Amino acid sequence: MVIQRWQSVLLFISALCMAIVCFIPFATAGSQLVMPTELTVFLVLNITTAILLLVSIFMFNNMRRQKLITLLGIFLMLVSFFTGATSAYVNYDDVNLAIGGCALFAVALITAIWAYRRIVADQKLLRAADRLR
Repeated sequence: MVIQRWQSVLLFISALCMAIVCFIPFATAGSQLVMPTELTVFLVLNITTAILLLVSIFMFNNMRRQKLITLLGIFLMLVSFFTGATSAYVNYDDVNLAIGGCALFAVALITAIWAYRRIVADQKLLRAADRLR
C-alpha cells in the first residue's frame, strides 16, 4: 500500500508537534522552567493551532478550504511562537528560550509549509487532469 496524500501525514506530524509543545518547557528563567500552562494565551494558541491542523486533514474533499485552514494554522503557529517568547521576556527576568520547544515549533512549521506545498501540487495535478478530459 502506498500513501497517496502525504500532506495528511505532514499535517498530522505538525499537529502532534504543536500538541507536544503544550506540555514541555518553552523557556527557562534563571533556574526556573517556563511552562506553556503559565502563559495562558500561548497555551490557547497552541491548542487552537493543533486542532486546526487536525481539522485540515479531513478537508481533503475541498482543497481550497484545506489550503486556507493550513495557512491559518501556519499563521497561528508564528503568532503563538512570538506571543510565547514575548510573554516569557515580559513576565520573567533572565529568560532563555528552550531548545526543545523551539525545535518542535520549527518541525511543526516546516511540516505545515511542506503540507501546504503538497496541497498546491495536488491542486495543479487535478487541474491538469481535468484539462485532459
